[in-house]
Amino acid sequence: LWCLRECADLARALGSDDAAREWSAMYDHARSAFDGMFFVSDPKLWRDNVAFDAAGRQNEPTYCESTIFTIIRTGLLDRERGLEAIDRLMNPTFLCCRTSGGLEGSAYPKFFMDIGETDVALEYWLDRWGAPIAADATTCGEEFFQSAGNSDCHIHGAGPARDFIEHLAGIRIRGARWSDVLLVPPTDGALLPDLRATVPTPHGRIEVTIETVADGARQYRWALPDGACAKLLLRDEEISIETTGSVPLPEQP
Repeated sequence: LWCLRECADLARALGSDDAAREWSAMYDHARSAFDGMFFVSDPKLWRDNVAFDAAGRQNEPTYCESTIFTIIRTGLLDRERGLEAIDRLMNPTFLCCRTSGGLEGSAYPKFFMDIGETDVALEYWLDRWGAPIAADATTCGEEFFQSAGNSDCHIHGAGPARDFIEHLAGIRIRGARWSDVLLVPPTDGALLPDLRATVPTPHGRIEVTIETVADGARQYRWALPDGACAKLLLRDEEISIETTGSVPLPEQP
């Protein structure tokens, strides 16, 4: 579904309107079929799998955090439906398979960063990835740190490596070889610390800091390589910026 939607967007960006319409029609058809097979009206969640026995009887629905988080990660749920799904899924009385972290697990904090709920995102990051580091793990492994058998180099540990840069520091690549950059200041939160992030690029270093200034206000500052093409996303509006500057951190509404 994600690939079909991306193909439609790419064709549209390239001016191939006929191809974009074809890809969009395929997406609509596939999404309808997917929802028809996997969505369960009670509890209003997408089931983890569909299987049939030798007699053709369909299995009872089972649910998994990874399934819902992956759907959220690919942008297939809007804010309202995403919150509704998470509310049901995270209910401690709801029986389902819990994720071990990873790309699908990092969809949860990413979703909350996108809607301005920074503290909810940080609580998850600090629990799933922060606790192992606090217990002397040297990398972000597969959520649970163990004295032996921990998969420290597994792709599951890559979520924070990317998401901390893209969502906490708000540094997002939009062009090949960092030729185009979008800065997205995170919404302020009680758990959001002062921080500094540096990203090396072929054109020089991109540096972002979040700091508390004398009056207690929080500032988002940036320094970009000379000649960098960059914009700042603030209140849903993209603003052209100089190579250095700062803005107050957005506050929760």
